[in-house]
Amino acid sequence: MVVVEQCDIYSNDYVGIEIRDYANPLIKGGKIRDGKRSGILVCAHGMGTIEGDCHIFSNAFFGVLIMAGGHPVLRACHINDNGYYSISADGQSGGVIEVDCDLTSKVGGELYIEAGCRLQDKRKKSLFSPFKRR
Repeated sequence: MVVVEQCDIYSNDYVGIEIRDYANPLIKGGKIRDGKRSGILVCAHGMGTIEGDCHIFSNAFFGVLIMAGGHPVLRACHINDNGYYSISADGQSGGVIEVDCDLTSKVGGELYIEAGCRLQDKRKKSLFSPFKRR
């Protein structure tokens, strides 16, 4: 298993971290910030666990973008003050947001979830599918 621990990833032209092709890394602690797109992209059946006081902030688009079969677990994350939603997930994706995640956003709100997405938000004890925009 690949472990990325206590790194400061910043000012990227694309995304800070991209998890794809069935990869299942552990992203633990650290900061992912000030990117020109999203902080983390989980796509193409990527998985991964993002945990341990990880701060994802001040990225131009989303804190975490989940699409095309991505399925991460977010635990003890602070996803704040990104350009749009804290987390955006398309209708082909899923994942779990644990109770100890802190999500705030400058624009839009905490979550943008498309119909068909299977993202479990344990903070609210609910499964989004389909999503009513908030």
